[in-house]
Amino acid sequence: MSLDPILWALKDAPVADSLERLVLVSLAERAARADGCTAFPSRDTLAATVLADPKTVQRVLKRLEARGLIAKGDQSAARYLRADRRPVVYDLLIPYSWFPNPNRMNAERAQAGLPSLTATDRPDIAPPPERTRRADAGKARSTEITERGDSESPRHEGTLSPERGDYESRTGGLEAPRTSPKNLPTEPPLLAAAPVAAEPATAVVPDQVGGEASSRNDNHQDDAAAFVDGLPYRQQVPNRSTRDRLVAKTRDAFAGGWTGRALRRQLTDSTDKAESLAAVYLYRLGQLPDPRAVTAAVAAEATYTPPTYTAPAVPDAVPPPANALAEARAAMRALRDAQPRTVDRRPYMPTP
Repeated sequence: MSLDPILWALKDAPVADSLERLVLVSLAERAARADGCTAFPSRDTLAATVLADPKTVQRVLKRLEARGLIAKGDQSAARYLRADRRPVVYDLLIPYSWFPNPNRMNAERAQAGLPSLTATDRPDIAPPPERTRRADAGKARSTEITERGDSESPRHEGTLSPERGDYESRTGGLEAPRTSPKNLPTEPPLLAAAPVAAEPATAVVPDQVGGEASSRNDNHQDDAAAFVDGLPYRQQVPNRSTRDRLVAKTRDAFAGGWTGRALRRQLTDSTDKAESLAAVYLYRLGQLPDPRAVTAAVAAEATYTPPTYTAPAVPDAVPPPANALAEARAAMRALRDAQPRTVDRRPYMPTP
């Protein structure tokens, strides 16, 4: 970085506005030598420096390049960067006449292996175009009131408010004004859902239903309806058509010899995981077995007595004879006395 490019961009560069000057100073700050060459900051870096949008910075760079303040330089200077993130290398075209000591600048270029600059290589730059002034610049604005157009609302002397309601207070308290009729039109009510019948704690089921179908058809119908209404449904009451089907099948089951208690046991057995109890009841009513076989199985289960388990008798342990321990001790003592006795007469040597 050299100070000459910064001074030229900050004070003497013919820029058109403040944004061009900021972008040019940012480029000059990143120039490699005093001649203003080899500056390659990215567009996002310039945008963050001058506090502008990257697209705005791109337009400013194009204007500076079009007026001859900058030009594209040696792009190989940024070859160490990745190709998809490699910025454009620019040279600041500082006029040759601006340098106070061009020989020093050319000597620096010679050390870098570059040719010397001349007045032909770096001519003077034309001044920026003049900014267009407004036609009414410097003129005072007219205070004359013009006639309104048709699109605007006409003027009124005052605001007309609608007639107010009865707001006066009477003896005994205040009465709120009523602006709407007392009897509002009501919409027809929606169809209400079927009420959920609570499950009875104990369903009253006739204990003995069936038999003599020819003389008790009416009783079968009433008992079937009471039986269906007494079944548990877990807050899922069946609709009318399903209930009628259940009542009809239940009536046929009663006519076939089923009792209320046996039929309830047959329908409600193992229904803990069923989603629709009414569907389970309909299916089981269509698959009912012979009631006599079920009644016999229930009776057998009621009279079944499980066998009692009797542990096998443990024989009493035979106690050892009273003198067994004494005899064992005597045998051990005799065996010990039969062995020859030896006396160790070696001197005692303590363990080191």
